[in-house]
Amino acid sequence: MIKNEWKCRLSILLLLTACGEPLAGRVNGQGPVPGRPATERSRIRPFRWEAGLTVGPVEATTVAGRRIQSSTKLKVEWRPITSITIDHYEIEATESIGSTRVQVSTKTTPATLTELKSGTPYDVSVKACHDLDCRYSVQSVAATGTTSEEYWQVQGTGNSYTTANKVVVDGNIGAHAFLYGSWAGSELAGRVRLYYNPLSNSEKGAKPALTPAAATGISTVNLFNASSGFGLLTPCSQPPPGQPAPNCPGTGPVRNLALFQAVPMMGYVRFYFEANGTDQKNRILQIDSQDGYLGRDFNRGSRTICQTISDYAIGGECQARVAIGVEGDAVEGNPGVRNVRQFKILVPTLDPTLEGRWDGAAGTAMVLTLNPSNQACSNYTVTQGYAIWNGSRWELQYAANGCPKLFEQMQAPNPVHLGGARYKLYYNNTTNRLGVPASPLTDIKLMKVFYADGGLTGSPTTIDFEDWEPTAKARNLVLLWPDGSIVNDDNESRFDDHVTLMPTRDPSFQIIYTNMSTPQAAPFIGMAVLVNP
Repeated sequence: MIKNEWKCRLSILLLLTACGEPLAGRVNGQGPVPGRPATERSRIRPFRWEAGLTVGPVEATTVAGRRIQSSTKLKVEWRPITSITIDHYEIEATESIGSTRVQVSTKTTPATLTELKSGTPYDVSVKACHDLDCRYSVQSVAATGTTSEEYWQVQGTGNSYTTANKVVVDGNIGAHAFLYGSWAGSELAGRVRLYYNPLSNSEKGAKPALTPAAATGISTVNLFNASSGFGLLTPCSQPPPGQPAPNCPGTGPVRNLALFQAVPMMGYVRFYFEANGTDQKNRILQIDSQDGYLGRDFNRGSRTICQTISDYAIGGECQARVAIGVEGDAVEGNPGVRNVRQFKILVPTLDPTLEGRWDGAAGTAMVLTLNPSNQACSNYTVTQGYAIWNGSRWELQYAANGCPKLFEQMQAPNPVHLGGARYKLYYNNTTNRLGVPASPLTDIKLMKVFYADGGLTGSPTTIDFEDWEPTAKARNLVLLWPDGSIVNDDNESRFDDHVTLMPTRDPSFQIIYTNMSTPQAAPFIGMAVLVNP
């Protein structure tokens, strides 16, 4: 049997050579080369198949005469082997930043690699398999190709924010949205729920809105109907920078409500939010809806809105629980942390069973802005910590030196599920070393994106801190105005507090709801669309 197997392998090699197939690679098989001593086998030079392999871009679209290539696909082409029977070809693409791999089996050339990372070089090789199990094969010489950066286009007209679409008429800042699945019933399934901080001082906080119909395309997700009299109000107005807090009597964890994330759970909506308490410390709190998946009413009493300090305090109709506290807190305290602020939970929105809900599974991660109390832990005050849900509470992750594990120079985290244990995360890159940017409306803080794969370290189903690429390797984005011209750095920096959504749960259709602003007008909530998935 061993003799016949070796004859088979040798015949493949002789056939390829005799029939003119150029070889510079090896013929692979299972186990050692039979009939040769180890010293002689080690001197055998590997053969590689000169396949004329090329790796090139896949055209995605043309915007204002600019040809834009796909940010997630590459075309692979090679010379097929015709001198012997080839059952199939196996393509392997490895990227250099996170060393993740994509493997595809095909019977024909060319082939397209999909679900790749944007702006990333890939080393690609093709293996010609003689049999179904690929016990006998020939490996090609490798080639390299690079995906395009992501291109996002602001929705509206012209080439400025003054003519961009406003997705909700009274929107100001702080948009967060989720997509309803079939679990929400026929009236809600496919529609998008938005929470936002409105313009009116009397409604400041988190106001709910809803798309009129199920999402099918851009026109169905770019305008919301708001619901006044519902949601969460901030009890005390936020003073201008440098001004004292207004007289707002009472004691409790919520003096001023800031940014938030609504997460559909199993039967209700859990609303996580950042709040400044009457002790002047910022924490992350949570409260559950009282109207199931509708997610508008969070008041346990007869009222449909939460609005006073006593509402949110212990025993109040909107009593909020601390999810992540700070140093000195008896409940969910975290040593070495003065404040916790803007955050996002990595909800597995593409899980086909959950359909955008979170089942409270242990191992779920949260990225959160925090201020370390020990300056030796970071030169920056705009930093992101990392927490893991253990099934009953959030555990902030610490390094061996006692400091929280941190992503530096990162603001406004915005994670996006890519399926399985894979995520990407958008953020604003701030280089300010001295403190929080003086003005979110004027500081340069360009958009970046980087990736995580749970299979890199630890549990393959958990996105650990170490599963993320270095932020130094984060990719740039290109933003386009509605007329197709490129948004400059100053205007790109006016994208803030954003959330990315796949309205049909298809990665080919991705949108961002985000703050947009001009120096002459109040910020509003607009939308951009990924044009080259």
